Amino acid sequence: MSKFIPSRNGNTESLISVNIIEENFSKIEVGVFIKNYKISNFFKGKFYLIRLIKKIFKYKLNERLVWNPDFWNNVSIVKVDALISISNKNYNKFEKSLKIKYSNRRLRTIYKYKTLVEQNEHLGYPLYITGDCLNYVGAKVIENELFMLDGSRRLLSLLLAKKESTKLLIIKLKNN
Repeated sequence: MSKFIPSRNGNTESLISVNIIEENFSKIEVGVFIKNYKISNFFKGKFYLIRLIKKIFKYKLNERLVWNPDFWNNVSIVKVDALISISNKNYNKFEKSLKIKYSNRRLRTIYKYKTLVEQNEHLGYPLYITGDCLNYVGAKVIENELFMLDGSRRLLSLLLAKKESTKLLIIKLKNN
């Protein structure tokens, strides 16, 4: 598995640092992942996963998605351990930044998740996709760059609860 570089493009990505511990990973069967991964604790399936990928193209890359119907046959899903931290290392500034960048509704959800994290509830793993997967469907980005598809509120809540590690799910091209 090659060294991944998390993108800094986005509100959450600019506030946090994610360092993947590459020697600790396990594969998840793509069909099982598609069937079971919940987006916003409600939506499941290829359609909603593709919608998340389209959002990366629209809001972060400003490029046009050229969907390849063979996409799901050419990717693998890995679960990795990751260390997470606040980018500026200042907890008070971090909380102030949250209040500036996010709506009250989103903040309520983040703080609700923080409470659940403190009660040791499992919220699911954040989902990332590699640049080579995005390039496969029309992007022009660095192959080992990681883009967050889902889970920003979970990551922020983990940091508010002063957790320093989590697991991430990564969609990557097979054999990379």
